[in-house]
Amino acid sequence: MSEKKQCNYWMEIFANFRKGTVLNEIIKAEEPFVKQPYWISPIYADGCRLYHTFEINGITNGENFPFKGEGPLWDGVCKDDASRKYLFIRMVDSPEDLKGSCPEDLSEEAREGLKQAHKMLNLNSDIDSWFNEYYPVAKELSYAALLSDPFGRYLDRGYRCELIILNLIGNYRNVETTKEEWDAFYKEMTAKMFGDRGMPFFVFSINFEV
Repeated sequence: MSEKKQCNYWMEIFANFRKGTVLNEIIKAEEPFVKQPYWISPIYADGCRLYHTFEINGITNGENFPFKGEGPLWDGVCKDDASRKYLFIRMVDSPEDLKGSCPEDLSEEAREGLKQAHKMLNLNSDIDSWFNEYYPVAKELSYAALLSDPFGRYLDRGYRCELIILNLIGNYRNVETTKEEWDAFYKEMTAKMFGDRGMPFFVFSINFEV
């Protein structure tokens, strides 16, 4: 994911416009426990650099963490010291960005990581959808779930992670997905991935009209 996505144009603008406060308010409308988030990435002062998970200060890849390597490259990262949260931001302009099967050579450790997150959430859904239909989002929410270890092995003490998926509506620069299309996609995805328990408490899907 080293190449620049079309929707990162919007991410860069709104993470920096008025120091990100406009986008912060949109996020806080869905996640009211977030108080004073500030942007780590992509900010102009840092060259709009994007960060892999374990490049972010305060997040450590411990030896017991099932996923190896630097972790996902996020479209944006916020930190809120007031509520002690890291917010991983994924901006997408099409449901296709959240669909797909896992690589054939996916390591056994990574497979166990997805299974561990599924079990941790106590879901009654079929985990096959995590591997065969929605692997991209399953992997990312698994990172957020497993990093929020109650023993504080991976984050600054007392912090946890949340996944914020910003769904672009009408992105005339690339894919012009409508609100109705997003609503239909999430209804199906949520039923398959999570069953009747619904979206996990640390995952927020936010429609963002451009």
